[in-house]
Amino acid sequence: MRRMLLAGGLCLLHAVLAGPAAESGGAIAPFRPAPEAGSNAVTTVYYAGTRTPYSLGDHLETLRMQLLRVRTRIEMVPMARAKGEEPGSSDYVVVFCPQPFPEIPVEFLRALTEVEAPVLWIGYGMEGLREVDSFAGVFEASAFSTGASDGVLHYWGRDWPVGLDPWIPATILDGDKAEVVMTMHVPGSPGPSHPVVWRVGRVTFVATVPVSGTLSYLFSDLLLDFYGVEETAAPHVFVRIEDYHFRRDHGHFRRMVDYLYGRRLPFLVAVIPADRDPETGEVRGMDSNPEFVSALRYAQGRGGRLILHGYVHAEGEEPGQGHEFWDAGKDRPLEGLTPGEARRRMESGVRMMWDQGLFPLAWETPHYAASRSIYAEVGRVFSTAVERVQLSDATHLETHEAAGLTRDRHGRLIVPENLGYVLDAEEGAFEGILSRAGILMDLRGSIGGCYIHPYQRLNKLAGLIEALEEFERPFLDLAELDHWVELPDGLLLVGGAERAVTLEEQMVEWRAYDRSGRVIREERDPLPFSGVKTFRRRGVGDYELFRFRRGEP
Repeated sequence: MRRMLLAGGLCLLHAVLAGPAAESGGAIAPFRPAPEAGSNAVTTVYYAGTRTPYSLGDHLETLRMQLLRVRTRIEMVPMARAKGEEPGSSDYVVVFCPQPFPEIPVEFLRALTEVEAPVLWIGYGMEGLREVDSFAGVFEASAFSTGASDGVLHYWGRDWPVGLDPWIPATILDGDKAEVVMTMHVPGSPGPSHPVVWRVGRVTFVATVPVSGTLSYLFSDLLLDFYGVEETAAPHVFVRIEDYHFRRDHGHFRRMVDYLYGRRLPFLVAVIPADRDPETGEVRGMDSNPEFVSALRYAQGRGGRLILHGYVHAEGEEPGQGHEFWDAGKDRPLEGLTPGEARRRMESGVRMMWDQGLFPLAWETPHYAASRSIYAEVGRVFSTAVERVQLSDATHLETHEAAGLTRDRHGRLIVPENLGYVLDAEEGAFEGILSRAGILMDLRGSIGGCYIHPYQRLNKLAGLIEALEEFERPFLDLAELDHWVELPDGLLLVGGAERAVTLEEQMVEWRAYDRSGRVIREERDPLPFSGVKTFRRRGVGDYELFRFRRGEP
């Protein structure tokens, strides 16, 4: 029914779902909503090309993460295999053509008229539909795109300043059959606004490739209507203290924690757990710096949710400065760094934190740069990542900034950082953050994440928090989501998480901890276990840790 509403009705519905009237939903933790067809719905993506012109990024991967903001299963089918396919056999159908002049079988175009499922056409190739009866005379679309244009998009009754690169000129010929959803006006250009998104029956057309920036955020919101989503959480915001390591001013860090705790705000801390001695090259663990450990316990007990930010996060440099898993100079994966070595570093970082009663809930890739083989290893250790996701092994310069919770190809829950960081400047230190937040906080189910380094003055943090609080959106508590962190000798569960683990004659020890890392209950199984065992939270304390040990009971 919602897909049949006119633009005015859509604007009203959006105000109900995401506007000020939805503030009562602020207590609901963010979640990935179910589509109208249910959580087991299948979305088939037929694609002609995987990247946009002049790009090295895999934008099919971007599309996957955009679609997975809802709970659906994605099936990818190259357009070369579309001949003879029945696009209507899925619950949802997406046609993705990021390059001009895609080769699309005529039979496939005609089959779209018989599809009963909602269809989403993104990018080029729409001009081929002029020969299909259901679309002939309804609209015309160019086979070519224009260059970059800075304009104003009109969507949900509001104007959004945005740049489109590329966009495909189109004309609506029959306004009774085509419902225009999004238009663009280029300042100074004559004539009416240009249609960017429109619907004809069950088919939604997007005359651009929305892979980044504001347009990507608006497209993510549009997907909620394509999937018929009826319920979303209120938008959330979060602040992360970035690159906290051995050599920081721990007293100043505590003062930042006190400020946030005094305002009863949850926050994130990105922890670099080990340090490489600049003179000897020796890597030192957390137990060699009690003040560092004490400050982290102090933060954890006052609403700080810890995430592991690499291991040493440096290649012979100051912690936080080096690309630990990527060669930034050559813009390619680091030579000699195997996936196994990367995983060993992750496991070492987690283990030394557990040994200190510190519990990282998620992972953050240093500088958001790693190969897919490294990301795969991360996904075997952490269920959750807080980051922007690198799109291909060809370059680290293209990443996806999601608008809300989603999943990547490795199954990781992605909590997006999309607002940027506080600049080390006297003026305009967080203008960019607030500009993006002004967009995301008006979109359904969105999350706006930003970060500040612990060397910044306390008044910078206070100014950022006060500005973010003006949006009147709840701050994200990462512990309200479900997370698991798995090592060969242990499993951390948070929220409602569960995980199946294969054991080989191992004893299981269970401990529950409060938020400060204090043990409040513990048990030990009487006999060792072999086989697959599913571990679930028992609902005790803030963190539950299962340790697996070999030996006699």
